[in-house]
Amino acid sequence: MSSSSRPGLIKATLLLTSTLTVMAGATISPSLPQIRAVFADVEMADMLVKLVLTMPAAFIAMGAPFAGIVIDKFGRIRLLVASVLLYALAGTTGLYLDSLPAILVGRAFLGLA
Repeated sequence: MSSSSRPGLIKATLLLTSTLTVMAGATISPSLPQIRAVFADVEMADMLVKLVLTMPAAFIAMGAPFAGIVIDKFGRIRLLVASVLLYALAGTTGLYLDSLPAILVGRAFLGLA
């Protein structure tokens, strides 16, 4: 089946994947006060906790120019599948990582995804 025969599926896929960037911040912002309280003893915790929210956006901006290169080399579908898998993995890092710097690395990968 060609892509021109599935315009509804393509539109839905684009709509749903575009919401992932918004979800990266929206899902974590209510828990920022609790994160700040847990990591209160970490040096510069206030700034680092704010980075938990903004880190994905920074890495989206840095990684976006390279997405076209990756698409040209590997194709749109492969990039989409790899990105969704990385997004799922990186999005759960706060569940099992217990240091603020490690969580920030996970959030950076979330932005790259």
